[in-house]
Amino acid sequence: MANKVIQLQPAFNPINPKRGEDKERHGFDLYSIPGLRQVLLWKHSRTVFQSILLVAALAVIYDGFFGSQLSPRNFATVGAWVDYRFLLVMVILLVGNLFCMACPFVLVSHSIQKRVGLNRVWPRWLKGKWISLGLLILILFSYEQFSLWDSPALTASVTLLYFGGAAVTDFIFKGNAFCKYVCPLGLFNQTYAMLSPTEVKSRSFTMCKSCTTKECIKGDDKHHQEGCQMSLYMGTKVSNMDCTYQMSCARACPYSNVGLQVRNPIRELWTNVTKRDFSLGVVALVLAFAALTNAGSMIGPFTDFQRWVGNTSGLRDNFSSYTLIFFFFVVALPGLTGWLVTWLTRKLARSQESLGSIFKRFALGLLPVSFSFWIAHYLFHFSVGAKGFWPTVQNLFVRLGIPIFGPPNYSTGTILPYEFINPLQIFIIYVGLMCSGVALYQISRKMYKKKVARLASLPFIGLAILLAVVAVLIMVQPMQARGA
Repeated sequence: MANKVIQLQPAFNPINPKRGEDKERHGFDLYSIPGLRQVLLWKHSRTVFQSILLVAALAVIYDGFFGSQLSPRNFATVGAWVDYRFLLVMVILLVGNLFCMACPFVLVSHSIQKRVGLNRVWPRWLKGKWISLGLLILILFSYEQFSLWDSPALTASVTLLYFGGAAVTDFIFKGNAFCKYVCPLGLFNQTYAMLSPTEVKSRSFTMCKSCTTKECIKGDDKHHQEGCQMSLYMGTKVSNMDCTYQMSCARACPYSNVGLQVRNPIRELWTNVTKRDFSLGVVALVLAFAALTNAGSMIGPFTDFQRWVGNTSGLRDNFSSYTLIFFFFVVALPGLTGWLVTWLTRKLARSQESLGSIFKRFALGLLPVSFSFWIAHYLFHFSVGAKGFWPTVQNLFVRLGIPIFGPPNYSTGTILPYEFINPLQIFIIYVGLMCSGVALYQISRKMYKKKVARLASLPFIGLAILLAVVAVLIMVQPMQARGA
């Protein structure tokens, strides 16, 4: 049905826009590529991708519990903490949020939801990103505190908890409540997908206004095609936030008015600034500090700093001292810093707006530079540990009694020369900083007049520069090659 084009007035001609559509921004539509269109709009395409990752998740659980507990030789730890993380950020950066589209957890939870789900509405007072942000902070804390990277069994346990959390949430609530309000990995993916070069988007907003049936969100019962489970209406959708690239909207639309369009990857940060959610601004700020804390805990000076904190505070056991350090740098310091730079922005702009209104707009400008921290960090681990992935696959099949790939051949060495890694990391951080600088100035221009905008953007740009300098200082330190 998605391939059948029905004329709906007012018609849209991208070559000769009419009726105000010259104000719309539309990039190259990847659905116009015949082979790719057939693959992505095939009704079973998402299930196929989800099934592939479901097999991988089951392999993590099996090898994590029953395989070798030596982390460099276990598929769970190497696959999850070395390879998957780097591939995740690169796919978001180069394509979009494809990993949420292929999520194996909702493949299971939605099967339960369709059969025995209670289909209750998610409570209004729980809306926002607070639950998923809290869980993301908990995972980052547990990663270091309980050495998840060095424990296949704990890694498998986290995977099982994911399946359980998705199943319970979607059993109680209808739609994609788990993806939208609970999933910490989904929060990471969707937030940084705001920087992706593609977007599932209406080809003509004017055509959407003329549509009365809204199949993109309601679905098409006649052809057994569900609509967007995230309830994103194509007539107003202008962001990748909350979009899981399910493509169900494109399959359901009877007018072929949904495309997968190429776009400026940072433009979204300064559009619709008045509609930002405060919790999303907090997420953007916390992710920047969490990236530095996560990477900083893997360098030598951190051990000395943790010992000093323990001696000064009297919390000499590693658990207590790290807990104090982590929550200071990931919760307390972002809160204090966010308040300070927002207050300075209001003073320089001579604005009467509330601090919350200013903060939720500017904070998203930090996403490019913070994303560069994660990419640079994961690049190091992938560079030194990627060669260990294939032997863990070989070993997994040997344990299953089907050694079709031969015995494991563990090898060492990096996929990039060591002397290339640091310059590449610094370049990545530099690009992220420049993108944040542009985004923060453009956000300020949307809010204030030109002369005032220059001054008003300085506090957040200064914060971005400070964070980037700290990131470079961390990356140039010798770092633990965990899982390798």
